[in-house]
Amino acid sequence: MLGRTHVVFGFVLGLLLFTFFDLHPLLFVIITAFISLLPDVDQPNSKLGRRVKIFSKPFSFLFGHRTYTHSIFAMGVLAVLIWRFFDGYFIPFLIGYFGHLVLDAVTKQGVVFTYPFQFLRIRGLIKTGGVTENVFFGALILSAGYLIFTFFS
Repeated sequence: MLGRTHVVFGFVLGLLLFTFFDLHPLLFVIITAFISLLPDVDQPNSKLGRRVKIFSKPFSFLFGHRTYTHSIFAMGVLAVLIWRFFDGYFIPFLIGYFGHLVLDAVTKQGVVFTYPFQFLRIRGLIKTGGVTENVFFGALILSAGYLIFTFFS
Protein backbone atom coordinates (compact mmCIF):
# COMPACT_ATOMS: atom_id res chain seq x y z
CA MET A 1 0.00 0.00 0.00
CA LEU A 2 1.02 3.57 -0.49
CA GLY A 3 2.13 5.76 2.42
CA ARG A 4 -1.00 7.88 2.25
CA THR A 5 -3.21 4.82 2.68
CA HIS A 6 -1.17 3.64 5.66
CA VAL A 7 -1.39 7.05 7.37
CA VAL A 8 -5.12 7.46 6.89
CA PHE A 9 -5.74 3.84 7.96
CA GLY A 10 -3.67 4.46 11.11
CA PHE A 11 -5.58 7.69 11.70
CA VAL A 12 -8.94 5.91 11.40
CA LEU A 13 -7.77 3.10 13.70
CA GLY A 14 -6.66 5.71 16.24
CA LEU A 15 -10.04 7.45 16.06
CA LEU A 16 -11.89 4.17 16.48
CA LEU A 17 -9.81 2.87 19.38
CA PHE A 18 -8.60 5.79 21.54
CA THR A 19 -11.68 5.68 23.77
CA PHE A 20 -10.72 2.20 25.01
CA PHE A 21 -7.48 3.39 26.59
CA ASP A 22 -6.62 5.87 29.31
CA LEU A 23 -4.20 7.86 27.15
CA HIS A 24 -4.33 11.37 25.70
CA PRO A 25 -6.76 11.05 22.74
CA LEU A 26 -4.98 13.41 20.33
CA LEU A 27 -1.58 11.90 21.09
CA PHE A 28 -3.05 8.41 20.69
CA VAL A 29 -4.38 9.21 17.20
CA ILE A 30 -1.20 11.01 16.09
CA ILE A 31 1.05 8.16 17.24
CA THR A 32 -1.14 5.54 15.58
CA ALA A 33 -1.14 7.46 12.27
CA PHE A 34 2.59 8.26 12.31
CA ILE A 35 3.73 4.78 13.35
CA SER A 36 1.70 3.30 10.50
CA LEU A 37 4.57 4.48 8.25
CA LEU A 38 7.40 2.99 10.35
CA PRO A 39 7.67 -0.49 8.78
CA ASP A 40 8.52 1.17 5.45
CA VAL A 41 11.72 2.62 6.91
CA ASP A 42 13.37 -0.25 4.98
CA GLN A 43 12.43 1.39 1.67
CA PRO A 44 14.50 4.51 0.75
CA ASN A 45 11.78 5.65 -1.69
CA SER A 46 8.92 5.39 0.82
CA LYS A 47 7.29 8.42 2.41
CA LEU A 48 9.27 7.87 5.64
CA GLY A 49 12.38 6.41 3.99
CA ARG A 50 12.98 9.60 1.97
CA ARG A 51 13.09 11.58 5.22
CA VAL A 52 15.40 9.23 7.14
CA LYS A 53 17.76 7.91 4.49
CA ILE A 54 20.40 7.41 7.19
CA PHE A 55 18.25 4.48 8.39
CA SER A 56 16.41 3.45 5.25
CA LYS A 57 19.43 2.89 3.02
CA PRO A 58 21.24 0.53 5.44
CA PHE A 59 17.99 -1.35 6.21
CA SER A 60 17.27 -1.70 2.50
CA PHE A 61 20.82 -2.86 1.76
CA LEU A 62 20.96 -5.36 4.63
CA PHE A 63 17.46 -6.78 4.55
CA GLY A 64 15.52 -5.57 1.50
CA HIS A 65 11.92 -4.39 1.55
CA ARG A 66 9.15 -6.16 3.51
CA THR A 67 11.48 -8.38 5.47
CA TYR A 68 12.63 -7.64 9.03
CA THR A 69 10.69 -4.39 9.57
CA HIS A 70 7.54 -6.09 8.29
CA SER A 71 7.63 -8.86 10.89
CA ILE A 72 5.90 -9.37 14.19
CA PHE A 73 9.37 -9.87 15.73
CA ALA A 74 10.48 -6.33 14.86
CA MET A 75 7.10 -5.01 16.01
CA GLY A 76 7.47 -6.83 19.33
CA VAL A 77 11.03 -5.68 20.01
CA LEU A 78 10.13 -2.06 19.27
CA ALA A 79 6.94 -2.29 21.34
CA VAL A 80 8.92 -3.49 24.36
CA LEU A 81 11.31 -0.54 23.97
CA ILE A 82 8.40 1.90 23.68
CA TRP A 83 6.70 0.32 26.70
CA ARG A 84 9.93 0.59 28.72
CA PHE A 85 10.34 4.31 28.08
CA PHE A 86 6.84 5.57 27.32
CA ASP A 87 4.62 3.23 29.36
CA GLY A 88 1.11 2.87 27.88
CA TYR A 89 1.95 4.52 24.57
CA PHE A 90 3.17 1.19 23.25
CA ILE A 91 -0.54 0.52 22.58
CA PRO A 92 -1.03 3.08 19.77
CA PHE A 93 2.42 2.03 18.54
CA LEU A 94 1.27 -1.60 18.23
CA ILE A 95 -2.00 -0.59 16.59
CA GLY A 96 -0.32 1.59 13.96
CA TYR A 97 2.48 -0.89 13.26
CA PHE A 98 0.22 -3.94 13.04
CA GLY A 99 -2.25 -1.99 10.90
CA HIS A 100 0.57 -1.38 8.41
CA LEU A 101 1.43 -5.09 8.32
CA VAL A 102 -2.22 -6.06 7.75
CA LEU A 103 -2.60 -3.60 4.88
CA ASP A 104 0.59 -4.82 3.22
CA ALA A 105 -0.52 -8.43 3.71
CA VAL A 106 -3.53 -7.87 1.44
CA THR A 107 -1.33 -6.69 -1.44
CA LYS A 108 0.04 -8.99 -4.13
CA GLN A 109 3.56 -8.77 -2.66
CA GLY A 110 2.27 -9.77 0.77
CA VAL A 111 4.12 -10.00 4.08
CA VAL A 112 6.11 -12.68 5.88
CA PHE A 113 4.85 -12.01 9.41
CA THR A 114 7.42 -14.40 10.91
CA TYR A 115 10.52 -13.16 9.05
CA PRO A 116 13.25 -14.46 9.05
CA PHE A 117 11.25 -17.69 9.29
CA GLN A 118 9.17 -18.21 6.18
CA PHE A 119 6.21 -20.11 7.62
CA LEU A 120 3.58 -17.34 7.82
CA ARG A 121 3.43 -15.49 4.52
CA ILE A 122 0.15 -13.84 3.57
CA ARG A 123 -0.54 -12.42 0.11
CA GLY A 124 -3.64 -10.73 -1.13
CA LEU A 125 -4.99 -9.58 -4.45
CA ILE A 126 -4.64 -5.80 -4.22
CA LYS A 127 -2.12 -4.04 -6.43
CA THR A 128 -0.23 -1.28 -4.60
CA GLY A 129 -1.40 2.04 -6.05
CA GLY A 130 -4.10 0.31 -8.10
CA VAL A 131 -7.80 1.04 -8.44
CA THR A 132 -8.81 -1.07 -5.43
CA GLU A 133 -6.35 0.71 -3.16
CA ASN A 134 -7.55 4.10 -4.41
CA VAL A 135 -11.18 3.18 -3.71
CA PHE A 136 -10.18 1.93 -0.25
CA PHE A 137 -8.25 5.17 0.36
CA GLY A 138 -11.37 7.18 -0.58
CA ALA A 139 -13.47 5.10 1.81
CA LEU A 140 -10.92 5.73 4.58
CA ILE A 141 -11.03 9.49 3.97
CA LEU A 142 -14.83 9.43 4.19
CA SER A 143 -14.64 7.31 7.35
CA ALA A 144 -12.15 9.69 8.95
CA GLY A 145 -14.38 12.65 8.11
CA TYR A 146 -17.42 10.91 9.54
CA LEU A 147 -15.60 9.96 12.76
CA ILE A 148 -14.24 13.46 13.27
CA PHE A 149 -17.68 14.96 12.61
CA THR A 150 -19.28 12.52 15.08
CA PHE A 151 -16.75 13.20 17.83
CA PHE A 152 -17.04 16.99 17.53
CA SER A 153 -20.78 17.35 17.10
